[in-house]
Amino acid sequence: MHDTRGARLACSCVANSRGAGVEVEKSVGSALADTALPGNARDGLDLRYADGSQVTGNRLFGNGTVAARDSGITLPQVDRSWLTRNRIRDNADGLVDRRGTPSPPGQR
Repeated sequence: MHDTRGARLACSCVANSRGAGVEVEKSVGSALADTALPGNARDGLDLRYADGSQVTGNRLFGNGTVAARDSGITLPQVDRSWLTRNRIRDNADGLVDRRGTPSPPGQR
């Protein structure tokens, strides 16, 4: 999803792709719900410059390579987004990569 407003992906499976499972870039108010993202070559979910997103009830397993520092979910430059009830495990570089994402006040 690129340059969208209010796009929604639900009840789907994106598996074994050559890139990221799902990429959301320059988008506002996107939703990803109840989707399986296993075994993708890069990050399971890549949110970039995507504000106000809701990521709920997804399953992200076995994504990425250690050499590329891929994660279950990567969140560069994401603000005002919610990640709830997701199952994230066995990805190359851990759970969530938040480089470049602002932290809430008082947290680092």
